[in-house]
Amino acid sequence: MKLHFLLIATATVVATAFVADRNLIAAKSHNPSAQISFQDPLNQDQIYGDDNGAAYVDNQQGVQCFFVANGNVTLITGNTRHLYLGFSTPDTALNSELSPPPSGYYDVNMTQGVENPDGSCCTATGLLGMPAGTSAPSWLSLSFNDSTGHSWIVRFAHSNDANTSDVTATNTSATTWTITATPADVAVLIEEGKKGNTIAGYYFMPVQMTITQ
Repeated sequence: MKLHFLLIATATVVATAFVADRNLIAAKSHNPSAQISFQDPLNQDQIYGDDNGAAYVDNQQGVQCFFVANGNVTLITGNTRHLYLGFSTPDTALNSELSPPPSGYYDVNMTQGVENPDGSCCTATGLLGMPAGTSAPSWLSLSFNDSTGHSWIVRFAHSNDANTSDVTATNTSATTWTITATPADVAVLIEEGKKGNTIAGYYFMPVQMTITQ
């Protein structure tokens, strides 16, 4: 009985701490707000939005979308909106034998960071500090859970994994940026586990998004 109570109490504390920490981060970071729209003009992207391309707007439909203190952006889709993640194009030269989760729509926590010119991480001011008309390499991370409860991360980050590509961040105006991965760019799929993370494969995952402040 005492052990059962201890396990429940511990799980409750951990869960409460996680929710509180996540809410605290979001609350501190909600200035300024942002919105993100995904484009797929050639119908080839492996990361794109739902709801017929409607933008993910901060504080609408359960979405959180905001710039953090270092000038980069975070998107938490929530339970109403989702992102499509496609794993139909593996890099066969690199892939392991593990199976990816099914391609489909997932609740996603997306973060990114603008890198220094030499590819190291990261600039102090992120997207917000980029001069108009300039481009820079950026890492991009999308974390999600599948229907069986397994946790995964899709990550573009060449500085952390030489087999992956960086995405390209471009400042197109004072309040607008794009993030782009081409059909030749490779992301790593990582399965998170209690004993550590496992590389589950490498995938070509083109994406095009526009971020607006």
